[in-house]
Amino acid sequence: MEINFRNSNIGCYQIVEIDGHSQKYIMDTSTLTPKRYCWGSLPKNITVDMTELDKKNASFETKSKTLLGTSTIAIMVQPFVKIGYDVLRNLFVNYEISQQIFLKIVLYFISMLISYFVIWNSLRKAHKIAAERLPKESKKVRLTLRTTKRRELTGYIFLFLNLACLLFFF
Repeated sequence: MEINFRNSNIGCYQIVEIDGHSQKYIMDTSTLTPKRYCWGSLPKNITVDMTELDKKNASFETKSKTLLGTSTIAIMVQPFVKIGYDVLRNLFVNYEISQQIFLKIVLYFISMLISYFVIWNSLRKAHKIAAERLPKESKKVRLTLRTTKRRELTGYIFLFLNLACLLFFF
């Protein structure tokens, strides 16, 4: 059995093709269990939920051309970054926040909480968009995969990046 994974145009979903193009599914990667797999645990099996798609359904396919490229978006955001930087710099200098460790830690955790809610909201929106695109009578499948002996440590990468940002904040 041959399984091919491709990215879809919705962030937390992937297109799965089994045995070439004979069967096509959309996999919800946010349903991967056990979650501790991303933190380096090595379970024997992992499971993920999928929904069967018609072979001709292209609603989850990525488009090759985008209207705005990454460079264009980065250039458009620069004025907002500059304004935000100036406001925060003046705030830190005028109120001497840089000297108050407790306040800096509180601000850091507030930014982490805001980031968490942004990700949570984008995940909810992605599930809503996918539910609208999926046929009503589609078949649900749970895929069980045997893990390799290689550990997945992506959770630690983000943890260390956050800790590095916290240390840089001091």
